[in-house]
Amino acid sequence: PVFPEALWKKILLDQVVDFDEINAFFFSTKLDLDPTPVSTYVKAVETIFPYRTNELRAWREHIDDLFTSKVEDSHARVIAYDIAARKVIGSNPAILFNQYNAPEITKLQRAFLDRDGVRYNDIGGTGGSAKSARTKLAKKREREICNNWNEGKCFRSACSRRHVCSSCEGPHVVTLCKPKSS
Repeated sequence: PVFPEALWKKILLDQVVDFDEINAFFFSTKLDLDPTPVSTYVKAVETIFPYRTNELRAWREHIDDLFTSKVEDSHARVIAYDIAARKVIGSNPAILFNQYNAPEITKLQRAFLDRDGVRYNDIGGTGGSAKSARTKLAKKREREICNNWNEGKCFRSACSRRHVCSSCEGPHVVTLCKPKSS
């Protein structure tokens, strides 16, 4: 499958893959594809580890069930839970994606999704929503430097990241950066 080259190593090492990196890859290329980061990740993992198909399908169904059983204002919390749980699963070889009833994972689910959970208010305060989480992400990206632009690979007409040198923040790509002499 089409997948960011830099992320294959993380899959091979069974490390956590940031779905924002997958999104950035597709937004910065001119590929005529519109995959979701989840489906792209699953296809890449299944390519290398075909025996994990059922495990990944079970996790996706678990997350989908949470989305369909929660009001829209809770969707950002489901996403935060998904990210946190994938980090735990990725760092603990004893837990597989289809073991979402493992104590470590159910504790995270309660922390993010129960009203009295310790992480419940981490997303958008008491009235958080998926929209407010997306707004925060957009604001963060406005401050970030576009690495793809610096490599001559950003073709987005409305890129949300800054098109400046990643070394000196000047108005040129990093390969044209001239170090200041002392």
